[in-house]
Amino acid sequence: MLRSLNAAFLAFSFTSALLAAQANSQRVLLATSPDGAAHAYFSPDIGLWLAGFHGKARTVIGHGSEPRFDAAGRLWFTRAFDDGHYVTRQITMLFEPGARAPRATNAPAPAYRLPRPMQPLDASVKVVVDAGHGGTDPGALGNGLREADVNLAVAKRLQAWLDLDTADTRGGGAWNVLMTRTTDTFISLDARTNAANAFGAASFLSVHMNAFSSSSANGSETYCYTGTETRPAGLYRNRIQNEVLAAWGLTNRGVKTAGFYVLRYTSMPAVLLEGGFITNATDASRMKDAARIDRLALGLLWATQEHHGIQRYTPSSGGGNKPGTLTGVVYDITQGTGSRVVDATVVLSNGVLVRSAPTTGLWSFSLAAGTYKYVASAPGYLPLELTRTVTSEQTVWGSVGLQPTTAPTLDCPDSVIGGATLSIRVGADASSPVLLVLGASPSLLPLGSFGIVIPDLQGALTFNAGVTSSSGVLNLGLATTATLRGARLLVQPFALRGQAWKLGNAAGFRID
Repeated sequence: MLRSLNAAFLAFSFTSALLAAQANSQRVLLATSPDGAAHAYFSPDIGLWLAGFHGKARTVIGHGSEPRFDAAGRLWFTRAFDDGHYVTRQITMLFEPGARAPRATNAPAPAYRLPRPMQPLDASVKVVVDAGHGGTDPGALGNGLREADVNLAVAKRLQAWLDLDTADTRGGGAWNVLMTRTTDTFISLDARTNAANAFGAASFLSVHMNAFSSSSANGSETYCYTGTETRPAGLYRNRIQNEVLAAWGLTNRGVKTAGFYVLRYTSMPAVLLEGGFITNATDASRMKDAARIDRLALGLLWATQEHHGIQRYTPSSGGGNKPGTLTGVVYDITQGTGSRVVDATVVLSNGVLVRSAPTTGLWSFSLAAGTYKYVASAPGYLPLELTRTVTSEQTVWGSVGLQPTTAPTLDCPDSVIGGATLSIRVGADASSPVLLVLGASPSLLPLGSFGIVIPDLQGALTFNAGVTSSSGVLNLGLATTATLRGARLLVQPFALRGQAWKLGNAAGFRID
């Protein structure tokens, strides 16, 4: 029950976040309608979306690739399902004029034609950085880590190095970077390759971490598509492998070939890195170390520079070249600095993350001089964002005191409803979403920061709800009908606290 509620609420929250972020996202043109009125785009963290489709400014589809418009104004696209490395199933979808949503179809679809990629106005090189897995696909798990998180941390740090290289005109290269995702979201394999091909990238680098049933398996390996070993993809692969060995010092498992989807269906030299085994304690220690993440990303920059014929160069923002240290502890603010919160997550705004030590709650980053925002979070606590300025060769303390949260409170009048109206009052932190559950088969209705799940009572109850967001109070009136006499009703609130759900007090009623 809790799992289904979690998924339903997060799905709604994710859709809302996509709509809010869409206007500010990078976009890649995938297709244009014959009359030029509608366009299909890919954007990181959103996937497939439409502009001007039947007069609407924006229509988010999300999971889809290879969109094509026919003469009747209909949109056809492919929806694929994968395991993170290979596509396991594909279906054709059709979005017709006047329809509220696309539907699966067996009808013959028009062929997809890749648009001509737009060339950059400057001398920048188009590259794709692909963080493997994400969202509903966490990838491998081990040693307290999710592969999707580690992949994203490396990819975002590489993006930061590429951007810094572009800004530093004293050497290196200029880059136009397409990230397939920048947050913990699901992007299908076919959407990643479709976007890379439409973008017209000159290279494609997919970041992954390995796993095995035995924790003894360890080391780094890098892949290109079978048959491209002596071509640019194979040479790029070799450079990447050399850099990951130099950065992390793990066992050399060699350079390999495979038919991974992103290697097979990209039209540019493509490489897939398996940086280490998340299931091996030694390998995982590299993945938990922000300085090691940064060093690997720098090595990936050097390999990418050399692959594109650019002399190896370490860019600088112009400040002190030697890094400083940002460190601190995470603690329970209600009990003082001695009450440490262990295994909390501390994330920089560029995506690099560390976890507080399991005994001391201590965390640390090695960073170039500059000002940084970071967010600390832990199950059972509200997340908190802080800002600190790091000075070259200095240690700056930025300890975080987290506020613990409590379960939501439910205030109802009586255990028997006399056939009229039930008044329910739910109290919660104004900043935390709450689900109020009536029954067992949820369908979510959004109400401000709150949600109400109404399973099998449609038409039998009418609702009058009001949310006071500043105080975090939901007042809900339920007007019953005669058909519900003798029925039993269960009300159960859930609140999302930091990274975990908390249950409030439940209440049961009989309707007479």
